[in-house]
Amino acid sequence: MKNSLVVKKNPLVESKYKLNPLEIKILLSVIGLIDKNDSDFWTYQLPAKDLESDYKHLKRSCRSLMSKVFEIETDTGWLIMSWFSSIEYKSNSGLIECSFDPKLKPYLLQIKDNFTAYTLASVLPMKSSYSIRIYELLKQYENIGSRVFNLDELQDLLKVPVSYRVWRDFVKRVLEPAKKEINQHSDIKISYDPVKTGRKITAVSFKIASISSEMTFKQYKAFLRSKCVGKTLVETKDKDTGEKIELSISENGLLYNKLNPDWKLTKKRAERIYKDLYRLGVCLKSPC
Repeated sequence: MKNSLVVKKNPLVESKYKLNPLEIKILLSVIGLIDKNDSDFWTYQLPAKDLESDYKHLKRSCRSLMSKVFEIETDTGWLIMSWFSSIEYKSNSGLIECSFDPKLKPYLLQIKDNFTAYTLASVLPMKSSYSIRIYELLKQYENIGSRVFNLDELQDLLKVPVSYRVWRDFVKRVLEPAKKEINQHSDIKISYDPVKTGRKITAVSFKIASISSEMTFKQYKAFLRSKCVGKTLVETKDKDTGEKIELSISENGLLYNKLNPDWKLTKKRAERIYKDLYRLGVCLKSPC
């Protein structure tokens, strides 16, 4: 699960909502099950034990998640909706079954442009939901290397309570924990500075650096061969056949599907996959 890709349209990344850490990890884990070639939502299944060992806590979080709405700015105005139409626990199988609200289709299915993608491994170790939200907002601007937020707008996006809105409290409760967790666990490194208008702090300026930028593409391929042989790099599906793939690497640097020893790649396609792994920083921060 941790090697699954989370892919969202950017308006969804920039939507306004507040979830607790377990709620947001449930949400992202289910998004990670979506295949890029899916044309419609399925009922997505996850082992409950992979989400939370305390089933009473899990049930409370699922109930809470079902009750929370979020807001997206649209071309014609705004959209307020819930994430899921249903969440069901099957005690006989130990599975959680989740169904997305159909209005999320444009933001999660058949995504070709204007999106943000990352592996679950970058966020699952984080304990603060603010860390995950800020990570997504900055990951979106990774190629640019910086992003400036109006302070009030950032706090609105994160649904920060009034008690955290004074700058020193916002730094202590939100920004510093986020910087620590993002730099420790994810595939980017960040720093930030306050921006003043006169004497008043009115904005936050973030600097963003890719972990993968610290090594060349050639060095990254050598890194995978030395550290990740036989380990699952990414879990996905073949876009043509729908076949499930647990992508791994052999000692001689060949990519293969752990679920099918007869699965073959052309050199051209293998190189594209290597470049995608490099861009996402797979295995650079969190072990595969």
